Amino acid sequence: MNQTPPDNDNYLSKLRARYDDADKVILSSALILVVIIGWAVIAWCLQVVGTDSIPLSEKHPTHPKCKLPQSAKPPLTVSPASGPSSTLNILIARNGIRQYRQSGPLAVKLGALCPGSILSTIASDFVSATGQHGQLPQQQIESWAQVDQYGTHVRVFVRVAPRVGVVSGSGGYSGTVALNDPRAGGGVVSVNVSVLYPYIGAVIPFAFLAAFGGFSWAWLIHNLRKSPTDPDTKNHFVRNLILRVAVMLVAAVPVVDLQVLTNPNWQGTLTDYVKLATLAGGAAIAATPTLRALILPPEPADKKAASKAANRTAASQGLAEM
Repeated sequence: MNQTPPDNDNYLSKLRARYDDADKVILSSALILVVIIGWAVIAWCLQVVGTDSIPLSEKHPTHPKCKLPQSAKPPLTVSPASGPSSTLNILIARNGIRQYRQSGPLAVKLGALCPGSILSTIASDFVSATGQHGQLPQQQIESWAQVDQYGTHVRVFVRVAPRVGVVSGSGGYSGTVALNDPRAGGGVVSVNVSVLYPYIGAVIPFAFLAAFGGFSWAWLIHNLRKSPTDPDTKNHFVRNLILRVAVMLVAAVPVVDLQVLTNPNWQGTLTDYVKLATLAGGAAIAATPTLRALILPPEPADKKAASKAANRTAASQGLAEM
């Protein structure tokens, strides 16, 4: 039997006819929604945060031979950190790579220590700023101190690795480090640790989805109060698509930048996500009327003329009937 080859032209014409008959408002909205959901799923599957397998190794105290006479019996006292740069601020990037900072020189009171020697320290609990994620485990904090070449000042070193053993929550943590050595005490240094939220790839599509929800609400309210003279937007796919993309960019990008990207204490809790969705959705509701007026086509001139002519005819008929 001979099979009739498919008519490609007929198929394409039917496909174009379906496209012409479709509501471009619904079509553009469905396309945007599918892209956002697909982006969110892919971003969440690809962003896997693993633990750091290399443990922190503390520097052991050293007791080098010292010929420098001490004017006071140990333990000596080291001044605490003071001044505008007294607090150590450690920022952990989104990749979780361990970071360390050192304090400024802390003066040794009433004596001197052996130059170059390593002093043991002790770290307090590093507690979350908001209490949502508890505290950093002690195995993720390493600290030590070292005497300078003159024996008159000490520097305190702090290293933080928030993914050793377990993955600690993001946000801000604060604690102190002090000397805990038979030769010297004191030297208290305040430390603030900021762990950036690692799942940034999922935050952006979530904000876009919230902005799309705000846009949909604003569009619904406009349609409920739509006038018969408003332009027909069902036949403008490209303009509707541009409108939705513009609203989401204007509403979501500044909110994500201010709330997440430039906020090292953002923890990604349910409260944070609700706040992000509220701000992005509200911004989309506010931006939709202006962008809709700028992007969607205005009322055609012939339609305006026909509407005015119909109004004049109705007015003249009303006068004639009086």
